[in-house]
Amino acid sequence: MSENISSSSVLVKTYGDIYLNTPDTERSVQFFEEIEILPRMRFCTRCQSPMRKTKDSSRIDKQKWACTSKTACGYSTTLRSGTWLSYSKISLAQIAKIMFCWSHKLPQKFTVAETGVSAQSMVDWYNFCRDICCVALMNQENKKIG
Repeated sequence: MSENISSSSVLVKTYGDIYLNTPDTERSVQFFEEIEILPRMRFCTRCQSPMRKTKDSSRIDKQKWACTSKTACGYSTTLRSGTWLSYSKISLAQIAKIMFCWSHKLPQKFTVAETGVSAQSMVDWYNFCRDICCVALMNQENKKIG
């Protein structure tokens, strides 16, 4: 992970930028779409029809993907399914803070205090961040350096 999280419309340089980009659940979802961790569009895995985001207060992200098929497929799934966040149970704002703290080599103790995540979970998240970066590096084409 680089020192700055960036995409075409988002640039995160400071910890304060995380707070500005994730003040609530809806904005957190937009932020994760902008940095291309969550998809902006999906297709139904059952009938391949386009899906749309709908409100669902029972979900951690307060939204879900729902099939728009006219044949009443009825399939829905979480916003996180199919991403490396699929099994996470903490808020996107907490995840953004963890990613920032990990990428800036901040102590886990600080991150625990800032996010409210347990010390054991923080160890798991820091290891997960490292693993995601390792996989991303291994999946890149071999490029000549220099």
